[in-house]
Amino acid sequence: MPEKNRINLEQLIKQRTAELKELALQLEGKEKMVNELLIYQEKAEAKIAVINKESQYNRNLLEASLDPLFALGPDGIITDVNAAVEIATGLPGETLIGTDYAEYFTEPEKARAGYRKVIEDGKVLDYELKLKHISGYTTPVLFNASLYKDDEGNTIGVFAAARDITASRKFEDELIYLKSNLERLVKQRTVELHSANKELAAQSEEKDKRAAELLIADDELVFQKEEKEKREAELLIANLELAFQNEEKEKRATELIAANKELAYQNQEKEKRADELLTANKELAFQNEEKEKRAAELYFANQDLAIQKEKIVNLNSQLENRVIERTAQLESANKELEALSYSISHDLKAPLRHITGYVALLVKKYRDLFPEEGRHYIDVISLSAKEMGELIEGLLQFSRTGNIEMHKTLLNTNKIVEDLIQPTREQDTEHRIEFNIEPMPLIFADLEMIKSVWNNFIENAVKFTRKKDLAKISIGAKENEIETVFYIKDNGAGFDMNYVSKLFAVFQRLHSREEYEGTGIGLATVKKIIDRHGGRTRAEGKLGEGATFYFSLPKRKGSDQGI
Repeated sequence: MPEKNRINLEQLIKQRTAELKELALQLEGKEKMVNELLIYQEKAEAKIAVINKESQYNRNLLEASLDPLFALGPDGIITDVNAAVEIATGLPGETLIGTDYAEYFTEPEKARAGYRKVIEDGKVLDYELKLKHISGYTTPVLFNASLYKDDEGNTIGVFAAARDITASRKFEDELIYLKSNLERLVKQRTVELHSANKELAAQSEEKDKRAAELLIADDELVFQKEEKEKREAELLIANLELAFQNEEKEKRATELIAANKELAYQNQEKEKRADELLTANKELAFQNEEKEKRAAELYFANQDLAIQKEKIVNLNSQLENRVIERTAQLESANKELEALSYSISHDLKAPLRHITGYVALLVKKYRDLFPEEGRHYIDVISLSAKEMGELIEGLLQFSRTGNIEMHKTLLNTNKIVEDLIQPTREQDTEHRIEFNIEPMPLIFADLEMIKSVWNNFIENAVKFTRKKDLAKISIGAKENEIETVFYIKDNGAGFDMNYVSKLFAVFQRLHSREEYEGTGIGLATVKKIIDRHGGRTRAEGKLGEGATFYFSLPKRKGSDQGI
């Protein structure tokens, strides 16, 4: 293309862009006028309701509008009009009142359908019709209408307004004409972006596949945990049954001892009372018979006990085999997760680098040739690629958290928190953030992991309070016999407790990325770290009033608790 033609084309594009902006402003003004009309119409309906209650019409309310206004009965018959209707139709109000309003539009059936929609839905907005003039010409209008009722809620009729959109249609036609001239240039520039979009779509599909594989692995882990809990319950039942059998055995042994004592007593009575020998012998026979019964009962009890012991041995053996099997499956799942992390790290990062690299080249070489819309598309692609990179890094960090070997030591919690908030204090030159940190006990944990936990909580508290004139962040801890519970409280954006279950899940966000940046992985990583330490995490909040996050760490047993 000759240089002169190129310059002329660029000037034409700039001129058309300016004209389009001017038309957009004009259309925005029109939309504002329509909104003002709707607000005005709602106010007019309220006034008409009062007037209907008093059985009077306030003519000033109808005549104040430059737009045609109709008052219609429940059957669509005109009950009143303003002067604008008479001008638009060329007919006097006396002629219009008492007739079917639909007959004054070019499409009566469409007009009646709009009226029925008002009756069914209570209102209709921006319903396009053409109003006929007695001379033959037509006026395009936007038909806006709503029901008006008496104090008892009975429908009296419909109040409707017809806004002339002739000028708006003219602006729209001009805008369509200008857009059609620019489409050829836009198409030429967008063809070069198609290949990049296809590549991005392919990467998104791969990401979805990896995410699906990760969900399957998580489901399998949940299943293994449930199986383990079932086997533990079975073992507990078996132990209870064994305890019951032991108690029964002791009862039978006690009964046997009592029988033996009774036999000895009878023998003594035999020696002392020779004259009662017959009775004593009968009693002895009875006692021997009872002894045999008790011995038989004891024998059967011992047999049942042996069977129960054998069952318990078998159950323990099965449980051990299943634990070994599930452990092997978990190890396999962990290896698959590590392979998935490696794939994400190498297979997804390289295409992302290509996308960002080529987008940077497009911006550097051809940005000035693109229209404003094209430049916007490039910016969206670049931002999306950056966000995807952040998500990949967050996912890798979350995956590595479960595999890193822990090195627990005795840690000073207050020093860790003070070191983490010091950079924030230095940057807060306006003293907008107020930290309140209470003394906290020493803990036994992995230093880097606990620093990551506190860093996530502190960054979130600062981030979600940045819209406050004075941000208040409180940090402290409470102890009981078995654990130490830490908390961090802020007066920021807060959250709806109906969605609290999503807070510690991967990629779950309760606020849009446009409001607050982030990947949705930080709190999931926190939960994983605390789980590895044997603790718990939870949160409380109220939308617009702040949030409080808690995590607990178990105390060390015995002499290792203190220093």
